[in-house]
Amino acid sequence: MPLTPNLPALAVESVKKVCSTCPFKFPVLFEIGPDGRSYYPCSMKPLIVHDDMQACESHPGNDQPVLVATNAEIILSLMRENGFSQILAIYGRPWTAFSTHRFGIDFLQEQGIHVVTTAPAASIEWFEQDYPPAHTLIYLLSPLSVQTWRLYHILTKLKYRCLVRHTGLLPAPFRRATPFLGSIKAWFSQRVTEFMVNHHNLFGIAPVDFFLGGGKASFSGSSPYPTGPSTRYLNGHAPDYDVYIELMKKGQMKSQVHKIAVFLDSDDFHHPDFVRMGGFAPLWEGMYYARLRRFFDIVEAIFGVHVIIAAHPLSTSTDTSRFGSREIIKGMTGDLVRASAFVIAHASTAINMAVLFWKPIIFITDMDYVDFYVGPLIESMAGALRKKPIYIDDPAIYKANLNTALHVDPIAYHRYIDEYIRGARGW
Repeated sequence: MPLTPNLPALAVESVKKVCSTCPFKFPVLFEIGPDGRSYYPCSMKPLIVHDDMQACESHPGNDQPVLVATNAEIILSLMRENGFSQILAIYGRPWTAFSTHRFGIDFLQEQGIHVVTTAPAASIEWFEQDYPPAHTLIYLLSPLSVQTWRLYHILTKLKYRCLVRHTGLLPAPFRRATPFLGSIKAWFSQRVTEFMVNHHNLFGIAPVDFFLGGGKASFSGSSPYPTGPSTRYLNGHAPDYDVYIELMKKGQMKSQVHKIAVFLDSDDFHHPDFVRMGGFAPLWEGMYYARLRRFFDIVEAIFGVHVIIAAHPLSTSTDTSRFGSREIIKGMTGDLVRASAFVIAHASTAINMAVLFWKPIIFITDMDYVDFYVGPLIESMAGALRKKPIYIDDPAIYKANLNTALHVDPIAYHRYIDEYIRGARGW
């Protein structure tokens, strides 16, 4: 039997409301069901903070989305305030349509800002001639490291003002995975980077001028960027919150009542970061996908939903059969999560979307994943939301736990948003 009520499959409206008497002081996306009542967008369970929205509706204006500026809008305001007329954006990966949108480059160009994108390895001696420091903001998306220290040094020498972005953080793992050669190299590189960041003055590197963070974790922990007393800190948010804002600005969502569950495919075996660290697909990859397909079959039968795969934006896999006959959609993760009943995931920044839209999350792992490089991260992300990962090895064991898997802990969700998604500006 599905856990969700047998509500008619009619169009529902998404409305964001907040009440000043709400104990969480937090505007949440609610669904107005076919019966006119307000529901959490998690399996259409009736709202428990407010049985109806009369209290919220008594506060003028609180029945509309309460949104803040996107990161790109914050950068635009910063440019106008400081007299910058152009941006030189430096990124350590190839510039794609995905990264251009994720970092707000397309928005800034639409606003008439002259933006040039380049890589740290590009020749940088021509910066001063073509891009006068007085009018150019350097948008640094490459942290300080052995590979980029010369870039930082020259920018300091030429007296450029630099903006860095430290957003999209995840909960730190409680333990380390079984090491492989790439992870050992990454560990050593991280120690060297920490020394360079903490003692950047020894390398002729000045603190960055502007630091755009997102969530308390980005300001309270260590960062891979050189900062100091002269650094101005800006309260931004994780990139997924920008997507959330865009979706909310589209207005009310008209959709069928939650008939889908979304699997956030993180493409762990072939992720560019994993490959760059020297990793390779494990021998148990085929067995994992067999377990995953079986798990999806059981979830679909129990909850009466259809599982859709939200492909990782950097995924290059052409093997569509690994998920069975299920639909794979790329580039619409936010829309899919918003329309879903719940989300299934390992560990991914896209989990931010599920938290923002108040969706239940089923974290999954298996006995092989435990010692895989993302195994500890699955545990830490689940723990941050007061959940435990479900091991998909044995259906006889996990089927009994699925009935409680859709629980949403409101305090944990609010805390997660404050720590890892949004800054102190509020909504």
